[in-house]
Amino acid sequence: ALRPVRRSHILPGFVNAIWMVMVIWSSLRALRYVPVPIYVVACNARPACTAILEFLVLGKTVSMDRVVALTIIVVGYVIATMSDFAWEGDGVGYAFLYTFLVGGLSVYEHAIMCKLKKEQTPIGLNLYRLILSLPFLAVMIGVSDEASIAALPLLEGGGLLLIASSVLCLAIGVLMFELQLRASATSMQVFNTVAKFLTTMVSLVTHPADISLSAWTGYFLCVMGFLLYTFGVPRLRPRNKELLEFDRVFESKGQDGR
Repeated sequence: ALRPVRRSHILPGFVNAIWMVMVIWSSLRALRYVPVPIYVVACNARPACTAILEFLVLGKTVSMDRVVALTIIVVGYVIATMSDFAWEGDGVGYAFLYTFLVGGLSVYEHAIMCKLKKEQTPIGLNLYRLILSLPFLAVMIGVSDEASIAALPLLEGGGLLLIASSVLCLAIGVLMFELQLRASATSMQVFNTVAKFLTTMVSLVTHPADISLSAWTGYFLCVMGFLLYTFGVPRLRPRNKELLEFDRVFESKGQDGR
């Protein structure tokens, strides 16, 4: 449900909207000038980028097992996507700009979601972002040479597909804000990375392709990194004092009841 709009929501909403437009712009520029594999390599650095930004901005620390996991994920994807091509193209900078902007946006949205969770719902914040970004998107289309291209989907009978895509984007946006309350920004980027891995696996069935051994090695490392990030290594995670005290009391009560 939506809650009343407050003045304190406007500035964070504008910042979020502008940031999102910058993400879209850098993404489109990167896809125009670089091959998709290079773009994917840059995207897969997002978990590490987000973890660094969370540490610098929010002061959140990352356990050693998660540092290892993030490193394995990035290295695995670099090996997989670098197996069959070389780094070329002037658009690599756009790809890494996109990586930095997405990582920063994840941290920012996590911060405002936690700050405003008692004042506005995830769907409300998502609507702020969508509505406030429209003027900026309109200006970008107007000053570019692609204004006529933007209307082609509607003119060519793709209106239903565009509507379906819009509904899915709205659902994804709401889901992302909802998850921001339950997971860290770094965790969100790890899940996004694994989603790309699963998409690749599905594409092997829908669009068969020859995958080199080095690429499979990279994907295997990615899966191992994700499992390590999700479940961790017990010996690297000391239990906090509250849990230890609870265990001690529980065991003593169990012994008394025998």
